Amino acid sequence: MKVFRSLFLLRSVYQRPLISFIFLSLIVFCGGFPLLAQQQEPWKLAKDKDGIQIYTRRLEGSGYKEIKGVVEVKASIKNCINLLKNERAAIDWVDRMILYKNVEVFNDSLWFTYGEIAIPWPFTNKDFVAENTLVLQPDGQKATIRISSRPNRLPEENGKKRIKLSEGRWVFEKLKNGKIKASHQIYAEANDFLPPWLVNWVVVGSVYNTFEGFKKQLEN
Repeated sequence: MKVFRSLFLLRSVYQRPLISFIFLSLIVFCGGFPLLAQQQEPWKLAKDKDGIQIYTRRLEGSGYKEIKGVVEVKASIKNCINLLKNERAAIDWVDRMILYKNVEVFNDSLWFTYGEIAIPWPFTNKDFVAENTLVLQPDGQKATIRISSRPNRLPEENGKKRIKLSEGRWVFEKLKNGKIKASHQIYAEANDFLPPWLVNWVVVGSVYNTFEGFKKQLEN
């Protein structure tokens, strides 16, 4: 009971920072989708506000949920892609991101990133290494960015905890109304002692805040 009481207090005190941590775990790592492909349940709408929809569904064999965010933005596919590549902008729209950089750029379609996010006590800062792969549809109407976690590509640093497992994708599609439909489907397992109910509770708010920042960056 003491453990659950402590976790309840953490939910109240660290709601915002925990949201930041889980967002980083989710937004920056994605992969070839073997985990996502396992999911059989239908999507359930968890939040719909200001044109942003957040959906969740339980991943088979796990207490955690897969999550998807959707928003329409007044932008081009090129601008959406450039925002995800922009290492300087990341700290402005990713909560508590204190470091984000492109460590290797092979070409316009393949690059590796490293990032760190500040997490308050009792957790340590999180860092990650990710492989980003861009696939453009020939007619220019759609683009997909698949992001695969590569935790062993760079040495781990003292005082930071490397995020090991997460996967998903960003998809940008042109609409007839001239806007871009941006969607982000994601899954990650927390590597701290956090119960699924707490992780799932903060993830919806995290992804919503992320899409809100994403939209503002593109439309302002």
